[in-house]
Formats: sequence, C-alpha cells, structure tokens
Amino acid sequence: MLLSRFRIPISWFASSQTTCWVLLAFMFTCFNLSAQTSSIKGKITDAQDNSAVVGAGVMLKSTKDSLQKKGTTTNLKGDFIFSGIKNGTYELNIKYLGYKPYKLSVHIHQNDTNLGTLKLIPDSASMQEVEIEAHIVPMKQNGDTIEYNANAYKTDPDAELEDLLMQLPGITIDNGVKAQGEDIQQILVDNRPYFGGDLDAALKNIPAETIDKIQVYFKPSDLSKFTGFDDGQSIKVINIITKPDKRNGEFGKLYAGYSTSGQHNASGDMNFFDGNRRITLIGSSANVTGVQGGVSSTNSIGLNYGDSLGKKTFLSGSYAYTNNHNSVQSSLSRAYFASNPPNEIYRETDASGSFGQNQRLNLRMESKFDTMNILTVSPAFSINTGSNSSTASAENDVNGEPQSITQNSTNNNTGIQNANIGIMYGHRFVKKGRTLSVNINGAVNNNLNNGHLHALDQYPGTTDSIIMLNQHNYLFNYGFNVSPSVNYTEPLGKNSMLLFSYAYSFNTSRSNKQTSNYDSLTRLYDHIDSTLSNGYYTVTNLNKGGVAYRIFNKNYSLDLGINYQEESLSGANDYISSNVFTHKPYDALLPSAVFNYKISKKSNFNINYQTSTSLPSVFQLQNIINNTNPLLLSTGNPNLQQSYTQNISLRYGLPVSETGNISFNASASSTMHTVASSFITATKDSTLPGGDMYCTGALSLPCL
Repeated sequence: MLLSRFRIPISWFASSQTTCWVLLAFMFTCFNLSAQTSSIKGKITDAQDNSAVVGAGVMLKSTKDSLQKKGTTTNLKGDFIFSGIKNGTYELNIKYLGYKPYKLSVHIHQNDTNLGTLKLIPDSASMQEVEIEAHIVPMKQNGDTIEYNANAYKTDPDAELEDLLMQLPGITIDNGVKAQGEDIQQILVDNRPYFGGDLDAALKNIPAETIDKIQVYFKPSDLSKFTGFDDGQSIKVINIITKPDKRNGEFGKLYAGYSTSGQHNASGDMNFFDGNRRITLIGSSANVTGVQGGVSSTNSIGLNYGDSLGKKTFLSGSYAYTNNHNSVQSSLSRAYFASNPPNEIYRETDASGSFGQNQRLNLRMESKFDTMNILTVSPAFSINTGSNSSTASAENDVNGEPQSITQNSTNNNTGIQNANIGIMYGHRFVKKGRTLSVNINGAVNNNLNNGHLHALDQYPGTTDSIIMLNQHNYLFNYGFNVSPSVNYTEPLGKNSMLLFSYAYSFNTSRSNKQTSNYDSLTRLYDHIDSTLSNGYYTVTNLNKGGVAYRIFNKNYSLDLGINYQEESLSGANDYISSNVFTHKPYDALLPSAVFNYKISKKSNFNINYQTSTSLPSVFQLQNIINNTNPLLLSTGNPNLQQSYTQNISLRYGLPVSETGNISFNASASSTMHTVASSFITATKDSTLPGGDMYCTGALSLPCL
C-alpha cells in the first residue's frame, strides 16, 4: 500500500455476599503491568552510522479504534517493547527530533513479533546548531504536584501533546494516560477544562511548541475546594501551562494522508488565543480497514471556548459532533470444561454493520460575586442516534455432535438523550472557617431501541425440532434524578473544624420492553410475547446525614467522617401477575477517613478510606429473557440486594533525581452483595430465578 501525506503548519504569533480484594501497584517510573497476549519489540538506530537512537517516541495505534493506543520511548540501547497486545492490525509511528518520521503497518496474530532493527533517516532540514545557555531542570516535585519543564524534552516542530507526554518519566500512554501508575481523568489548559475533559482531543490537538510546563496533581472536588474538607473525591489531572508568548495569537496545523486503496486520514486544528479568551476548532476524517476485513470510518468536528465575562465570571464550554460507520466480520470458538463430561463447544461467526452519530455539549460558568460568595453552574447534554444490523450463525456441540444450531439476523435503531446539571452556591461568613454551601444535581435520560429479530433454530441433539422466529422488539428506558444537599462548616479553633451535611436524592426509572411475534394472516406484529416482554419501574428515595471532623497544621491533615444513610427502593412489574409491587428499605453507616502527611517539601503520604452503596439497575432487576442469541439466553433477578463497598488506597511519592521519581500506590476494596452473573448449562427442563420453566429442546419458548 502506497501512503502519501502532507503537513501544513499554520502559525501567526503576534485536555449472596461476595468479598473481592484487589491489591495493586508497586511501581517505579514508567513501569506498567497489564494482561499479556502478545508483544511487539524492536530496535531503532541511525541509518547512517547504526548508532542507537535513545529516547525516540514510539506510538502503537490500532487501525480499528484510534483510541486504543500505547506509547513508549527507546532505552539506552535503542530498544522498545509493547506487551499485552491484542491480535489485530496496528500502525507504528516513530518520532525523534532530527530524524524523519517513520511509519509502519504491523499485524499481530497470537505469536510475539520482533520487528528487528528500524533505521531512522536524519532530517538535515531540522538539524540546526543549538547553543545551550543554561542547565534546564527537567522535573521538580512539590508535595503531591509533579511539574515537568517542557523545554527540557526534545520534540519535532509539529509535535502534539501526545508526543511530548511520551518523553516524560512516570507518564505512559496505554489506552488512556497514566501518571505514576494512576489514570489521568482530565486535562486542563491553564487550569481550565479542555473539551469537557476529552483526553483524546487534548492529546491530538494541543501543539507541543505552545507548552511551557506540565503539572500532574490531584484536583479536589468543587465542594472540597470550598469547604476545606477532603471528601476523598479528588481526581488526578494534567494541567498544561502555556508559554506566555503563545497566549496571544493564532496557530494551528493541518495533516492529511491517503492511500492508493482509497483509505484516507486527515485532521486539523486552529487556535485563537487572546489572554483569557481561548477558542479552538478541530476536525478529522479517516477510514481504515480492520483485521478481519471490516471497515471503520469516522468524521468529527469540535469547538472549545473559554472567556472571562467581566471581572467576576468565567465561562467555558465545548461542543463535539462525531459520526462513524463500522463493518465487522468475526468468529468465535468457546470451550466449556465441566467437572463431569460431556464437554461442550460453542462456535459463532457473524458480520455486522453500524452507523452512529454523537453530539456533546458541556458548559461551566463560575461566578465569584465577591470574596464571600461563589456560584458554579455546570450543565451538559448529549444526543446519540444510530442503527446497526447483524447476521450470525452459531452452533452448540457436545462430544462433537450438534445439539442446537441457529441462524439469525437483527436490525436495530437507537436513540439516547442525556442531560444533567450541577449547581453549587457557597457563602463564607465573616468568621474564618464558617461556610454554608448548597448543591443541586439533576439528570434526565431517555433510551429508545426499535428493532427486529429473524431466527431459524434447530435442536437435532434433543427434540430434533425446528423453530422459526420473526419478532419485533421495542425498548424504552427513562430515568430522572434530583439530588440537593446542604453543607455547613464550623471552626473549633485555629487548627480544627466540623462539617455537618445532609443530602436527599430522588431517582425514578422506567423500562418497557415489548416483543411481538409476526402473524402471517394479518401481516402485522400483533401477538405480544409475554415471556419476552416486560415493563418495570423503580422509585428510589435516599436521605443521608452526617458529621465530619478535621484537624490540620502545615505538615498534616486528618479528616474523619460518618454518615447514616436511609434508602428505599420501590418497584413494580407491569406484565407479571405475581409479585407486582416490591418495596425494599435499606440503611447503612458510611464511615470515611482521609490522612495527608507532608513528609518534606518534595514528598507526600496519603491514605484514603471511603465506603459507598449501590443499587441494582432496572435491567439487572428484570426477570425477562433476552433472546437476541437464542443459544445464549440471559435474564435479570428481581431479588438482588444493594452492594456495600469499602475502598482504601495509599499513595507515596519520592523524587530520586531530576529526571525520575519512585511512586508507591496500593489499593484494596471489599464488596458485599456484588451483582454478578451466574452461567447455567441446562441439561434438563429448568426453572429460572424469575420462576419460569424452560425446555432444553426449545429454550426460546416456555414449556407447555
């Protein structure tokens, strides 16, 4: 395949009870563990003198999904390796200042892959004399914050944030961004959100040449920041500090590539910076061929905006539109190993196609009326529409003999709308440490699915019967939530204070699934299948109140809290005559503790203990058969309990040099009443948890 490309830089200068214990992470800088499937390794050298190229950035991207990517750098011998790679086709990109970019298509199939020696060609146009005037400190640490000096790391003139992050010790790109072994959940630009927290948009569209410093730290929640109490809800973020001379002007780039087989890849961005006003426009279009003959096509545009509205208000927001077309061909073979034979093999081949459109709008307005009052409003909206179709053939074999066979096709149209808003008003009293804050969060969501199922099922191993299905299915799910809360803090002295809190939450959801069989006489889908139809709604009320105590000085802080929670879940089933109405009360004590200790100016120790509860979803409670694949049926359970989870985490970081640090992260969790799946292979007529009897010879129909 012949691939051509061009880059145009644009520059005018003027981001049941089950207990599960998980213990994660003792990690050094740039050290990451993952499940291993296959690996890719190679060596990068200079094409002229065969010397090792040290510190070259190597990026591995899936051609099927551009979000699936990993990045690394070469070691002192010029070697690199990627572990835990799934089978598929990937694009390998190599960049290093002073050399021409290198691109290679790599196909992974089961075995480990050694690419051997890859030679980079020096780019004489980029080789210029460099005069080093002073020693640049590449990294420094202040407590929980690590700050990198972007000028200390080499990147190409057209490099992006992604290329720069690959050079930084302690930061890895592995289907997301990790810093010191922990996931980065948001990227900020000059302390402001970038594209609503879309990591991929930040990685691809922030030019490396505009970056002065990169900070990595834990960002507290809005409530924690206002009250001073650590609620344990902080997230790890990357904050991009732009160069002062880049904060006024326009700059951007355009990239395009095409192949003789008709594939293309193009993207571009344009930035307009004027002090606090930041406007960014981005766009991309690409189509690629997948590993099994499928094709994926994606087009997107986006706008990010931020500006001060007067001296007291700052408004930021983003809009993004994406559409995608995908076609996939796949095959599956699954073996079941039972303690008592016979052994069972399940095989499946299918082909599917889908089209989807997604629109997202995020806004945030922060107003500081004066030093005593603050108001934050954060609405967000999203609309997803799409369609998909598939054809599949599947077979269950026992000891080599077919027991059940299906050939089916489905087509569905979907529509999902989500809207949510968060409002926080905070007031500081004259007495230092005395505050009052009111929070209101709300959300509305709708999910609509409309489709058909055609299936021909055969059971030669049992009844030797043939069943034909021609069904129309309709699913509607609606949810609404509103959650107000009040928090009051009172100082007890110079170094201690109390927090009193109360929260109420009302949540209602409704699900209606209706499956109708086709009538050849009326030529209508007018026979409702009660076995495959269900209507369910739930109403949840929650009251939670608590108190927390905080003691602190310049070296440490300790936050201890206890909440009592009373929650009720009411639900009703519209289709099943028995157990029509369900009411379940729950209560729980939820303790919490957060301890921070500043060992020195450059190191910090943190322990965080939190507890929480979670109710089952509407779909998990529905005792309704999902027969999309008649050979693999699934159903919910109306008797599920709420889960109770305890989490504890520990963090410790210590710099060991100007270019590296040691990070220790450990976490453990315990969950009671975990919602899990139980798989049953029915060798005789069986009763499911919902009480229905199903025959092994006709699993999609009730026994007669």
